[in-house]
Amino acid sequence: MLNYDIPQEIEIINPFKQSKESVLSGKFIKFKKYTSGENNLFKKMKKFTNKIKIGTCTLQISNIENSILESLYNPDYLTANYHQELIKKLLRKHKKTFNFKMVEEIMKTGKHHSSINRLYKI
Repeated sequence: MLNYDIPQEIEIINPFKQSKESVLSGKFIKFKKYTSGENNLFKKMKKFTNKIKIGTCTLQISNIENSILESLYNPDYLTANYHQELIKKLLRKHKKTFNFKMVEEIMKTGKHHSSINRLYKI
């Protein structure tokens, strides 16, 4: 959504670490691993990212399809309605460019089966 406000929590997907760490007072980084059973899915999911450059740093961020599925995967029930409204706004904004084939490819990795059911309800 191109909102550059500092969020309360940033989620970083990586192949090694799963934890929640405090950076500043009230600001957290949530490290998360992509796994399905014993399989590490990080390399498979890496192809569903886009590279962006901020200053001299190049970062990989999830594409819209993966971001939506990830936000629906394990929702925080305190902010679930807010996330659903953001997803509706995103889908309206990107209705011509939203790639359902990409969603199918993400589903083939074995991740986000519950997310697709929640997306269907939206």
